[in-house]
Amino acid sequence: MIKFLLGKLDCGRRLIEKLNSLKLESPFKEWAEHSYSEFCDDELTAEQARNKVCSMINRRRTYFKQKGSFRKMPDKNFL
Repeated sequence: MIKFLLGKLDCGRRLIEKLNSLKLESPFKEWAEHSYSEFCDDELTAEQARNKVCSMINRRRTYFKQKGSFRKMPDKNFL
């Protein structure tokens, strides 16, 4: 996902394709297949991929902000 944040769409796609071709165990395999379908679309641009990753991060950040232990951490926006 860092490759997509940096705008390196082709590098990110190659990594996901490698992961998808490996014989992974169940949870990792499902994640690799989902990531492949999300990011290896031919019409996807580097900016769209970056936006997808940012929205994923923000969804997780919102989820964890609801947790008590996470609320104690300083609120810094890294994106």
